[in-house]
Amino acid sequence: MPYKVCVADDEHYIRISLERRLALAPVATLFAGGAGDGTAAVDLYRRERPDIFFVDIKMPGLSGLEAIRAIRSEFPDATTKFVVISGYDDFPYLQQSIRLGVLNYIKKPIVQEELDDTLRLAVESLEAGSRGRAAVSDCEALPLEEFAKLCPLDRQLRSPSLLVAVYAAGGIPAAALQEAIGMLRREALAEQVHGILFRGLNQVAVLCLEGFPVLRENARLAASRLCRCCGECAVFRLVEDETMQQALELLENRLNDRFGAAGRLAEAAPSPPPAPMDTDLLKIALERGQADNTRRQFAAILKRCVGDGGCEALGPAYRDMILLLLGIFAARRHPAPRTLEMELLWFALARFPDLEAILDSLCGYAEKLFQLAPDADADRDMIDQVCAYLDEHYAGDTSLQVLADTFFVSPTYLSKRFREKRGITITGYLEELRLTKARDLLGASGLSISEICALVGYNDANYFSRLFRKRFQVPPSRYRPEEAGL
Repeated sequence: MPYKVCVADDEHYIRISLERRLALAPVATLFAGGAGDGTAAVDLYRRERPDIFFVDIKMPGLSGLEAIRAIRSEFPDATTKFVVISGYDDFPYLQQSIRLGVLNYIKKPIVQEELDDTLRLAVESLEAGSRGRAAVSDCEALPLEEFAKLCPLDRQLRSPSLLVAVYAAGGIPAAALQEAIGMLRREALAEQVHGILFRGLNQVAVLCLEGFPVLRENARLAASRLCRCCGECAVFRLVEDETMQQALELLENRLNDRFGAAGRLAEAAPSPPPAPMDTDLLKIALERGQADNTRRQFAAILKRCVGDGGCEALGPAYRDMILLLLGIFAARRHPAPRTLEMELLWFALARFPDLEAILDSLCGYAEKLFQLAPDADADRDMIDQVCAYLDEHYAGDTSLQVLADTFFVSPTYLSKRFREKRGITITGYLEELRLTKARDLLGASGLSISEICALVGYNDANYFSRLFRKRFQVPPSRYRPEEAGL
């Protein structure tokens, strides 16, 4: 049976292109419809309930991420795999996509090979989730990656449930976690009991007890069983209406509280989600290679995270800083250290004894970044990206300031580098692009000159006509003789 696929993108040709490309993919799919804005995307989802949904980030009305958030809120049990598509790299949107648990984040223009790989990944995830819904009660001590296939992180937990975490500085053997699972099953404290280990990190293990009686005594009993088998100190959390991912986030926040003023591990009380951390000053310091300033910015962010004694903001802020480092490594076309990618895993902070150790680790990664020689091709690659952006968005707002903001450089720097690399100004490049597009439309379409003028980004038809005549030595009305005027 083919997998149902929907596409939301405000550019019509992207929707058509993806529909055609799906037919070439090695995965059996059925194109179920497209939407041109975020609100229409939510409506399309309600009608079709697709297995895979490609969503553009920037659309009129609701953005792509806002649409995904609305769908997840309305359909918390949905197993749909969301794929975010974007015309260019955008670090803040990448961060939000990761937090929303999207399957993949791919750039336009979409390469067929990348589309094929994304579809294969989506199908593997869907099939693993289908198998897991029947087998999750038999799950024992699994690494997070394998556990997520059996018990998808966006799945709603049975209410009420209990999550118990144990932290042990010396590590937790898988056999000990399995022993604790066996004890709890024999005592029939819950309808389902499954455990999670974390690849690359053995200081933390988590037990999930679904359908758990909401009794303080039973909660402490479960924690004591896990401590007896695995470790030194437990954190436990009663879950009402949360997904596995939400519950793990809350549990991680409570475990991180040992860095704060409280300094103790105890039952967590619900807390509001933390506000996003501002990393602009840190980004500037990293890009300029300012070691002392970088350390000050890292320290300031960590201090703000624990300033009120709670550490709800520490985990998200830490991931934001790691993502920022990864992004700068990528921008300089150097591979990031493998250990840096591991810092995005759940409970990555658990191995640190205090905030100073976290700070030293972050500065260590920054030092590796500073030791890299700047890539001689970086400017050229950026200019190639600017040209690709203009080729796609020539009809929209492509002012120098908009381009500079899009590519995180100053307008003066961008203007100078573009002329050096291309031998023409940005304005000249854009004008040539628009007039060439207009010429092609005049020869291959029945559109009026006024319509073509608007389609290529000009608001003034007289101005467009003057430019066209100057470039091609003939006015647009005579380039296509049957056109009698504007």
